[in-house]
Amino acid sequence: MSNKGFSRRDFLKTIGIGSAGLAASNLVNLSRVLAQSGDEIVVRYLTPSWASTTDRRRERQVAFRGVIDSFNSQFAEQGVRVEEIVGDGNPLTATQEIEAGNVDALWFNHGEFQSRYNAGQLVDLSQYGSEIGDFFGFADGVMSNSDGAIAATWHNTDTPLYYYDTTKIETPPTTWSELISICQEIRASEGGNQYGYVTPYVGWFQMNFGMYAALGGTLVDDMGAPIAFTPENLEIWKVVFEHAVSLVQDDLIPASAIGQAQAQMMPDVFAGNVYSFSGNSNFHIRELQPNLPPEEYENWSAVPLPYPDGADGGLYVAGGWGIGAVDTGDEARNAAAAAWAIHATNTNAMATTCLAGGWIPTRPTILSEDPFYADDAFAQTTLQALESGWVVPTADIFTPMWQAFDVAVQRAASGEVAIDEALTEAEAEVTREFEAM
Repeated sequence: MSNKGFSRRDFLKTIGIGSAGLAASNLVNLSRVLAQSGDEIVVRYLTPSWASTTDRRRERQVAFRGVIDSFNSQFAEQGVRVEEIVGDGNPLTATQEIEAGNVDALWFNHGEFQSRYNAGQLVDLSQYGSEIGDFFGFADGVMSNSDGAIAATWHNTDTPLYYYDTTKIETPPTTWSELISICQEIRASEGGNQYGYVTPYVGWFQMNFGMYAALGGTLVDDMGAPIAFTPENLEIWKVVFEHAVSLVQDDLIPASAIGQAQAQMMPDVFAGNVYSFSGNSNFHIRELQPNLPPEEYENWSAVPLPYPDGADGGLYVAGGWGIGAVDTGDEARNAAAAAWAIHATNTNAMATTCLAGGWIPTRPTILSEDPFYADDAFAQTTLQALESGWVVPTADIFTPMWQAFDVAVQRAASGEVAIDEALTEAEAEVTREFEAM
């Protein structure tokens, strides 16, 4: 396929610089260029099944089909359309497909935005009219570079919340000491298998590294090297670990939490044995609503996670997924892929597909103004938390670090080792992993 006559300058003239999405009045006029060869551009879009028209949940099928159909309808006269390629969601698979020249755009995790862009795999979306001014502040440093380049557009996010049964806990805690007091009161008054709280220790890091950062802790330096075990940081980790260990060893949460991820701890909640828990911001629709009678579900509410008493407030970890355009070396194909990435993450598309997926849009105005979110108390709690959103480092060492700290806190909470020894083991593991890199 040859589209050599279409330049980035042509694209910017027709799209209108500065648009956050592609309205009908700002469609990319590719037809005058493509008419020279008569070729059609098919944007090959790689996405996992759960964010596609093939997902088993009908609402996702409809939402993603609507976004694709609206793009194809708008760009039909320009000879551009998007074609969905459903993949396995594995980053290695995505890299292989990019290197093989099989994809033009992809849905991928926010943690890969900068690494893929720096590897030359992605188009700078800022050259095609994309802006980030209406996104959450925490998204800025992940989506964009210091030179203003936009690696990808962050579509959806989430963050853990503190969920509680309002019939059992009248006033939710805001600090760790308040949380401990609630747990102690419930154990003292009820005993047995009744607990005030549970939190997962498999995936514990997600719930707590924002709180570690809120206390002034750091994880990596500017070059991506681990610095989480400096003397200053170790003192902060001891505070965080002491809280996690005391919850188990003082019998304030079920001991089974040590071996449980978020979903695994929920049966105790459903049975009425636990009155509050830490869980992802969509757990009200993923876990509570499907598993509780309507009259019991109505009793549940949520607030941002309690934070350490020594912090001014909490920092709330934001994860999620976005869409980027692959740099194929073909100007017209790059432009068409960029048009798709911008279209698929514009305000309307984001609101619709996030609602269908049970996700949180990365544009706070959607949460505050769209009626589906504005009337949802859980969404408003998430908005409150994400105003202090925090994104984990994208350095390669971060994932091994996460795993090392999860193992360390599990060993310390179970009583296998003391906190100091657990942290020493974690440091040794992270050091080995980093040296191997």
